Amino acid sequence: MGPLTRAALAALAARALLVLGLLVAAAPPPVCAAQAPATDASASPGAAKLEQARRAFEAGTAAYNAGRFADALDSFQRAYDLTGNADLLYNVATVADRMRLDERALDAYQGYLAERPNSTDRENVEGRIRALRASIASRVAAERRAEAQAAARSAKAAEAAAKAAREAERARLSKSELVYVPPGKGPFLVMGAGGAAIAVGTTFLLLGRRDRRDVEDAPPFTMWDEVSGAKSRAPRRTATGLALTGAGVAAGLGGLFWHFLGGERVPKAEVAVGAGYVGVRGRF
Repeated sequence: MGPLTRAALAALAARALLVLGLLVAAAPPPVCAAQAPATDASASPGAAKLEQARRAFEAGTAAYNAGRFADALDSFQRAYDLTGNADLLYNVATVADRMRLDERALDAYQGYLAERPNSTDRENVEGRIRALRASIASRVAAERRAEAQAAARSAKAAEAAAKAAREAERARLSKSELVYVPPGKGPFLVMGAGGAAIAVGTTFLLLGRRDRRDVEDAPPFTMWDEVSGAKSRAPRRTATGLALTGAGVAAGLGGLFWHFLGGERVPKAEVAVGAGYVGVRGRF
């Protein structure tokens, strides 16, 4: 709530005079010591209480006029607590409203209307009650949104921290605690098959070379029937040898790559011995 309007200030001033008048009127007239009956001691506490309320009210009014709203609020509240006069709740509500203490102002306005349902300023008070309820609802909604956003940011930060921790642990294991485990017998079988193919292919190449030499180095006047078989076999044996040798070389290289690159990295085998148990982690 911003600065009070002229109407609100006038209402507050009028109410101050009214309440002050009520407090003064409620105080019993002073009596001489000689006139005070011995049994009238019970009236003294009430008079003292009203005097305290009057002083608290005057202090609150002075503090309000000086702009010391916190002091004014405390004084008006004390005056109300001492007297229970509902008109003082209006002062409490007005000062609390001025200080943006919405919940306290709302309670005081509602208490005032509950005690003074036929007040002439009921419409204005109800307007302030509606405005305060809307302000409180808006603030509560904003606080809930802020809390939800803070919770979302916190969850996101926690997720990022957990991810960073996992990555750090993975990096640490990859550097120091992981060992390479080959894929097993498969690569050796492939390399063995490749070696056999190379051996057989080499044999065919040698046989093809021999057949060519038999044809090329045949003595003069050799009959065609004697070299025609070697002539036809040489190309076939050479082609078969080349194919088998190439396949064997490829298989051997594939087996080597498989052996050195096709395995996996696993944690080193660790044995943890505790009270009543033996734990093993990793792979042997």
